[in-house]
Amino acid sequence: MRILLIEESLELANLISEGLSKNGHKCVTKTSALGALEFLESHKMDLLITELELSSLNGEELCQIVKSKYKIPTLLSANNYAINNSKNFDGFILKPFDVTELLDMISIVAKKKDSRPQQSV
Repeated sequence: MRILLIEESLELANLISEGLSKNGHKCVTKTSALGALEFLESHKMDLLITELELSSLNGEELCQIVKSKYKIPTLLSANNYAINNSKNFDGFILKPFDVTELLDMISIVAKKKDSRPQQSV
């Protein structure tokens, strides 16, 4: 799976990316929402994982843009967050998390995507 990870902490981004790569995923990391949106203009990805607390645009807003414009499933991570049944993201994971928990959530989000009715072109 091609995953776009948005995480402002380079150290954490590298740890997550390494864990995903070791489990067969191709992971591209960006440190800002704007960098992610620029990247998506010319690259097709299967999943976006973003932290909530971003400096330019918060993660939930980014998820909303990505879901509507690029039709990519989204996974939001945060240190604390009151889940409000938002439809802006497909999955949520609370920090701190380990790679196994993240992989489980990626599987859940992927199954949601696969169970959606396919749109005809």
